Amino acid sequence: MTDDRSGESAPGTGSGSTVGDSGADDGGPTAGPDHDGTTAGADGTQEDASRPVTAPLLFLVGLIAFAGGAVGFLADLVTGHDILRSLLVNGGGAGLLVTWAAVDTLDDPDARVATATGAAGTALLLYGLYMVVVGLVVAVTTFRHGRLWLGVGMSASGAAGMLVGFLVFPRESVLSGAEGASAGAESAGEDSGE
Repeated sequence: MTDDRSGESAPGTGSGSTVGDSGADDGGPTAGPDHDGTTAGADGTQEDASRPVTAPLLFLVGLIAFAGGAVGFLADLVTGHDILRSLLVNGGGAGLLVTWAAVDTLDDPDARVATATGAAGTALLLYGLYMVVVGLVVAVTTFRHGRLWLGVGMSASGAAGMLVGFLVFPRESVLSGAEGASAGAESAGEDSGE
């Protein structure tokens, strides 16, 4: 079948090919699966149908554990119970969320960080920042639980993790990507100025 609304028949790409309403003849997104396994989403973006379900599962479990640990920490502060258990649950949830971010970054073909070491460096930076913040919260609330040294140790180990993550993180790839984007913006500006 051909699309009679435009008055022209679209050039075919093979026997039995049809043109959808989304403008596939001019390189626009198609409604069905492409040759590389991607499908067009509702908003017109390409979605990879072959992506594993590991990342959403990590996110869901991590979010539940993170939120549950935070609520447990507040409950332990109010009731005077030991905070170690709720901190472990919260830290495990944060670890799962950071792992989800690293896995999702590696699975994203458009991400600037495309190596395992880059994802590990990002994860160390994020988890180190989490440890510093939680350590400060534990140190500030020490009058309720008496674990000042736990907070100081968490902040110190978080700062060390951030330092290692910064050293492992591939800054060159991000900087070169930013420089390429600024060079592309400058060339686009020059083209529009002509």
